[in-house]
Amino acid sequence: MSTASQQWSQGTFGCFGNFGLLVKYCLCGSCVYGSAMATAKVGSCLICCLFGRCWVCCNRTKLREAYNIEGSCASDWLCHMFCGCCSALQELNEIEKKSNADLGCFGVNAASSHP
Repeated sequence: MSTASQQWSQGTFGCFGNFGLLVKYCLCGSCVYGSAMATAKVGSCLICCLFGRCWVCCNRTKLREAYNIEGSCASDWLCHMFCGCCSALQELNEIEKKSNADLGCFGVNAASSHP
Protein backbone atom coordinates (compact mmCIF):
# COMPACT_ATOMS: atom_id res chain seq x y z
CA MET A 1 0.00 0.00 0.00
CA SER A 2 1.38 3.38 -0.98
CA THR A 3 1.86 6.05 1.64
CA ALA A 4 2.22 8.89 -0.87
CA SER A 5 -0.50 11.51 -0.51
CA GLN A 6 -2.91 12.08 -3.35
CA GLN A 7 -4.64 15.20 -4.62
CA TRP A 8 -8.39 15.78 -4.67
CA SER A 9 -9.77 14.50 -7.98
CA GLN A 10 -11.55 17.84 -8.47
CA GLY A 11 -10.25 21.27 -7.52
CA THR A 12 -11.93 23.32 -4.79
CA PHE A 13 -13.59 25.56 -7.36
CA GLY A 14 -14.65 22.72 -9.66
CA CYS A 15 -18.25 23.03 -8.46
CA PHE A 16 -19.67 22.69 -11.97
CA GLY A 17 -17.56 19.63 -12.82
CA ASN A 18 -20.45 17.35 -11.81
CA PHE A 19 -23.56 19.39 -12.55
CA GLY A 20 -25.96 16.63 -11.46
CA LEU A 21 -24.35 16.48 -8.03
CA LEU A 22 -24.46 20.28 -7.79
CA VAL A 23 -28.23 20.26 -8.42
CA LYS A 24 -28.79 17.50 -5.83
CA TYR A 25 -26.69 19.43 -3.30
CA CYS A 26 -28.67 22.62 -3.94
CA LEU A 27 -32.01 20.82 -3.55
CA CYS A 28 -31.26 18.64 -0.53
CA GLY A 29 -27.70 19.34 0.61
CA SER A 30 -27.92 17.96 4.14
CA CYS A 31 -29.33 14.61 3.04
CA VAL A 32 -26.83 14.22 0.20
CA TYR A 33 -24.03 15.18 2.59
CA GLY A 34 -25.22 12.69 5.22
CA SER A 35 -25.49 9.88 2.68
CA ALA A 36 -22.02 10.67 1.38
CA MET A 37 -20.38 10.64 4.81
CA ALA A 38 -22.03 7.30 5.60
CA THR A 39 -20.90 5.90 2.24
CA ALA A 40 -17.32 6.98 2.96
CA LYS A 41 -17.63 5.54 6.49
CA VAL A 42 -16.52 8.80 8.11
CA GLY A 43 -19.86 9.71 9.66
CA SER A 44 -23.42 8.69 10.40
CA CYS A 45 -26.00 9.49 7.74
CA LEU A 46 -28.60 10.71 10.26
CA ILE A 47 -26.17 12.73 12.38
CA CYS A 48 -24.48 14.29 9.35
CA CYS A 49 -27.84 15.02 7.76
CA LEU A 50 -29.13 16.78 10.87
CA PHE A 51 -25.96 18.39 12.22
CA GLY A 52 -23.35 18.05 9.45
CA ARG A 53 -22.95 21.78 8.99
CA CYS A 54 -21.71 22.05 12.58
CA TRP A 55 -18.56 20.02 11.94
CA VAL A 56 -17.99 19.90 8.20
CA CYS A 57 -14.28 20.68 8.48
CA CYS A 58 -13.86 17.74 10.90
CA ASN A 59 -15.58 15.45 8.40
CA ARG A 60 -13.34 16.83 5.65
CA THR A 61 -10.30 15.94 7.74
CA LYS A 62 -11.61 12.39 8.33
CA LEU A 63 -12.37 12.00 4.63
CA ARG A 64 -8.98 13.36 3.61
CA GLU A 65 -7.25 10.95 5.98
CA ALA A 66 -9.38 7.98 4.83
CA TYR A 67 -8.54 8.66 1.17
CA ASN A 68 -4.92 9.70 1.89
CA ILE A 69 -5.35 13.17 0.36
CA GLU A 70 -2.87 15.96 1.00
CA GLY A 71 -3.90 18.75 3.34
CA SER A 72 -4.09 19.83 6.95
CA CYS A 73 -6.65 20.62 9.59
CA ALA A 74 -6.00 24.32 8.96
CA SER A 75 -6.57 24.01 5.20
CA ASP A 76 -9.78 22.04 5.86
CA TRP A 77 -11.05 24.80 8.13
CA LEU A 78 -10.08 27.56 5.70
CA CYS A 79 -11.76 25.78 2.78
CA HIS A 80 -15.03 25.49 4.65
CA MET A 81 -14.82 28.94 6.18
CA PHE A 82 -14.37 30.76 2.87
CA CYS A 83 -15.59 28.27 0.24
CA GLY A 84 -18.07 26.07 2.09
CA CYS A 85 -20.29 25.00 -0.80
CA CYS A 86 -17.37 24.39 -3.15
CA SER A 87 -15.54 22.39 -0.47
CA ALA A 88 -18.59 20.26 0.27
CA LEU A 89 -19.08 19.55 -3.45
CA GLN A 90 -15.39 18.65 -3.74
CA GLU A 91 -15.85 16.10 -0.94
CA LEU A 92 -19.07 14.72 -2.40
CA ASN A 93 -17.46 14.34 -5.81
CA GLU A 94 -14.50 12.50 -4.24
CA ILE A 95 -16.82 10.09 -2.43
CA GLU A 96 -18.79 9.40 -5.62
CA LYS A 97 -15.61 8.64 -7.53
CA LYS A 98 -13.90 6.54 -4.84
CA SER A 99 -17.00 4.54 -3.87
CA ASN A 100 -18.43 4.26 -7.38
CA ALA A 101 -21.78 5.39 -6.00
CA ASP A 102 -24.43 7.81 -7.19
CA LEU A 103 -25.26 10.10 -4.28
CA GLY A 104 -28.86 11.17 -4.06
CA CYS A 105 -31.26 13.09 -1.87
CA PHE A 106 -32.70 9.93 -0.36
CA GLY A 107 -29.67 7.65 -0.16
CA VAL A 108 -27.13 6.15 -2.48
CA ASN A 109 -27.51 4.06 -5.61
CA ALA A 110 -24.68 1.50 -5.43
CA ALA A 111 -24.62 0.87 -9.17
CA SER A 112 -23.21 3.88 -10.91
CA SER A 113 -21.87 4.82 -14.29
CA HIS A 114 -18.84 6.61 -12.80
CA PRO A 115 -15.52 5.30 -14.18
